[in-house]
Parts: sequence; C-alpha cells; structure tokens
Amino acid sequence: MNIVESTIINVLNYNDSVYVVPTQIKPDGYLFEKCNNDEPYSIPLSFAEIRVINSQSDVFRNGMLRFEKDIEQDVYEKLSIRDWKDILSNDDIKNIILNPSKEGLSRLIKITNASLFEMV
Repeated sequence: MNIVESTIINVLNYNDSVYVVPTQIKPDGYLFEKCNNDEPYSIPLSFAEIRVINSQSDVFRNGMLRFEKDIEQDVYEKLSIRDWKDILSNDDIKNIILNPSKEGLSRLIKITNASLFEMV
C-alpha cells in the first residue's frame, strides 16, 4: 500500500483500557474507548495524524493501539518501527500465560515499559 500523509487508516484499540493520544491537529487529542466483546474500537485517522501521535507517544510501538492486519506492515515501516513483528498482541499475551514456554515468558520478563506491563 502506498501511504501518503493524507491516507486514512483505521487505528484500533483491542484492549479493555481507554487511551487518549495527543495530536497537534486536535488539541484535546483522540479518545480511544475500550473494545466491546472483542470488537476493537476504531478511529479513522490520516497518516499525518498517526505520525504525530507516534512522535509524542509509544502507543503504537507498545501495541496498545494497532492497525488492520492487511496494512500493518506498511504502516509500521512508514513509521520506522523496525521490530513491529515483536510487538505483543493481546492474543500473544494470553497464549504465553495459558501455554507458558521459556521463550514466551522471557518476552514478558523483558518488558520495561510500565504501560505495557500493566496491559499484561
């Protein structure tokens, strides 16, 4: 997908937490409500807005807010998020807890971000 500043991308919240993200475009930021019955809360944003959010917050780098599977690689690469495949999803966390392995548990132990740790 060719992403330009005006490209509209759905930003998704799969978590049971509410997130407010800062932007320069909307002074109060955007409020991402929690998911409802495993259906993510979604707000369509321009890539320009996503870029600003990424520069002011770690919600994309830590997986708190995500993108649709079919375009996530393009978005993460455009944001220069290199290890995007290593970002833990809710399903990853659930699987690690329910089916513990040395590799999985070491991924959880390596968490240094307080917000991400709370998500776990």
